[in-house]
Amino acid sequence: MLFAISANEEARAATLTVPAGSDLQSALNAAEAGDTLILEAGASYIGTFTLPNKSGSSFITIQSSALSSLPAAGVRVSPADAANMPKIVSAGRGTAALVTEAAAHHYKFIGIEFKPVDQSAFIYNLINLGDGSAAQNSLDKVPHHLTLDRCYIHADPNGELKRGIALDSAETSIINCYIAGFRARGQDSQAIAGYNGPGPFHIINNYLEAGSENILFGGADASIEGLIPSDIEIRGNYMFKPLAWRDAGFVVKNLLELKNAQRVIIDGNILQNVWTDGQTGCAVLFTTRNQDGGNPWATVKDVQFTNNIVRNAQYGLSIALKDDTHASAQGNNLLVRNNLFDDINYRDGGSRGRFFAMANSQDVTIDHNTVNNTGSIGNLNAYNGSNPMTGFVFTNNIVNHSDYGFTVAGIGDTEDNGLNAYLVGGGIVTRNALIGGGTNYGNSFPTHPGNLFPSAFASVGFVDYAGGNYALASGGAYKNGGTDGRDIGVDYAQLSAATANAVSGGGTPPAPPAPTPTPVPTPTPAPTPSYEGYHDGATCASITGWAWDRTQPNAAVSVDIYDGQTMIAAGVVANQYRQDLSLAGKGNGYHAFSIATPARLKDRQLHSITVNVAGTNINLNNTGIFIAKCGI
Repeated sequence: MLFAISANEEARAATLTVPAGSDLQSALNAAEAGDTLILEAGASYIGTFTLPNKSGSSFITIQSSALSSLPAAGVRVSPADAANMPKIVSAGRGTAALVTEAAAHHYKFIGIEFKPVDQSAFIYNLINLGDGSAAQNSLDKVPHHLTLDRCYIHADPNGELKRGIALDSAETSIINCYIAGFRARGQDSQAIAGYNGPGPFHIINNYLEAGSENILFGGADASIEGLIPSDIEIRGNYMFKPLAWRDAGFVVKNLLELKNAQRVIIDGNILQNVWTDGQTGCAVLFTTRNQDGGNPWATVKDVQFTNNIVRNAQYGLSIALKDDTHASAQGNNLLVRNNLFDDINYRDGGSRGRFFAMANSQDVTIDHNTVNNTGSIGNLNAYNGSNPMTGFVFTNNIVNHSDYGFTVAGIGDTEDNGLNAYLVGGGIVTRNALIGGGTNYGNSFPTHPGNLFPSAFASVGFVDYAGGNYALASGGAYKNGGTDGRDIGVDYAQLSAATANAVSGGGTPPAPPAPTPTPVPTPTPAPTPSYEGYHDGATCASITGWAWDRTQPNAAVSVDIYDGQTMIAAGVVANQYRQDLSLAGKGNGYHAFSIATPARLKDRQLHSITVNVAGTNINLNNTGIFIAKCGI
């Protein structure tokens, strides 16, 4: 979206006072681009108030008369600042305190309190920036250039309220705010949620408190064709759920969830407290969802989750970058780097304490994280081999292994076998410190060498494990032991700097430094395949053999199986493990295939079975085996 800038607006800008008892809506209607409306600190203005669509491209600013008594720019407010704020109040009856006209733009609120009139006020969204309904069905109707700065946005402490800010706009900043108390029984609640606005969004240095999801993008179908909330910056926030809400009947799910979003930076935040309730107590979800079936373009892609602390959750991450219920785009390109996941536990029972779960995903890098968890590394679901993953990198992490390590649902009878089958498209799992995997699991990854198996967290060599300092002490076995020569696990100094003000809100964190450009290597020509294989047998029970490519010794080869000239099985993946193949030097040994003999061949007739490398005329050795007199 492009926005024009008008000239000479600053010259005619006016400062207008709107005292207690005045008509704020009339003042908004009369204001022109560049004007400032001063609202009386302590006064209440009972809405709903609508931001009109006006000409001009200078901000209309609505601010407190006691702005000089509020924290300086870049510093977060708190409830203690409420006395110096005017109050914009929703009377309830299902209406918001503040809404926007279609295409309204260039409004800035500084030092304003938004709240319901009392605990019984019935409200869906306290603030509506944009419109989540079908009325906003094209980009030209989307409000834009909106800012909430140093505002106190909250529910009644004794009531329920579904959502703080419905974020269905373009170019919007929510900065230095305190957004609290959004909880509900029998329905989801969020501090900030959006699904029908394109972005960009800047959510920086806020306190965010909500029952279900503290921040949510997606979760309902957009009415604008092709819309994906994009260019989202979430930095320096404190996302928190009060433990007093536990067992109080409020629906609790996650701390942060992306269901439809792209080009997202999540950096320098602290996310704290989530437990099993409405869901399984996972802290962060990257899960593509075409929620109601009307957005088949929905995706989660190009996401960076870096320099964050996740604390006190049942498990850390849930990653599913393609919807398994409705049609969606395939998400990809997720980076999880330099985070601390602390106290990932299974206090609520079940198989929790897990670092992550993943399915339907491509191009995921999990690198240099320290995970203090009580369960396994991760559960990988390949849907019985129908959806293996490409582009998985799991390096330089410190994480508990437990009895299970990586579990691969649907395929694999051992941890390493499961990983190889899941990572058919290639993957890297190396230089990780996998706690407690040594004695019984030291050979868990024979085809993924370079992993380390300390016996306990206390033996890793942290500066102060008991005190929560996860920096590595000098001289330890894992100091400078990563694939890049850096410490395995989180760079604790970098993490501490990035999250220094997330709890206090003492100042907007600096933007993360631009990464050093990675030189583009000269492409290496793909080697000419050199296939070898053997058709072991064809019986009334099964058709078996093996095949591999000498130039890619650990990659799986597929085969086509024929009855005479008729193909009876296409693209059978030769990825089963056989020790004789490994001992014979056939790559990693995962090159065998076996299928049940199809029922159509059990007709008491003679059949000539041949096996080719898939898509070629290359026959396996010994192929052309006859089977006969097979009866059903």
